[in-house]
Amino acid sequence: MGYIDSVYYYGSYGGAETADDIDILIERASEIVNILTGGKIEAAGGIDGFADTFAKEKIQLATGAQVDYLDRNGGLSSLDSSTPVQMTLGKFSYMNGSGTSERNSFPVSSLARGHLEEAGLLNRSISVRY
Repeated sequence: MGYIDSVYYYGSYGGAETADDIDILIERASEIVNILTGGKIEAAGGIDGFADTFAKEKIQLATGAQVDYLDRNGGLSSLDSSTPVQMTLGKFSYMNGSGTSERNSFPVSSLARGHLEEAGLLNRSISVRY
C-alpha cells in the first residue's frame, strides 16, 4: 500500500496532472522511500505506525516528491536498470549525471531524501519506537 494516494498527490501535494499510471508510480515511489529509510516505515507497520505527525507528513512529502521525480524522468521506464550510464561515439562521450553503475541502484529525488532526513529517517541506527 502506498504512503499517499492520487487524491493527496493531486490535491494536497499539488502534483503534476500529467502523471501516467499514477497508482503504480505511487506504489514504486513508496517502495523507494521505504528502502531509503532502511525499511523503518514497514517495520513500524506502515505510515500509520508513526505517532509523530511531523514524520508522517515528511514521509508523504517524500513520496510525492519521488512520484514527481519518477514522472519527470520517464515514469516507470526510469526504473529500468538497462538504461546506459555511459556511452562513447568517436571522440564524443556522454555520461548520465544521475546514473550509476551500482547493481541495485534506482533514481532518487534529492527533495525526497531531504524530507526523510528532516524526519530523522535516514540514519542507520536501530530504533525500537517511532
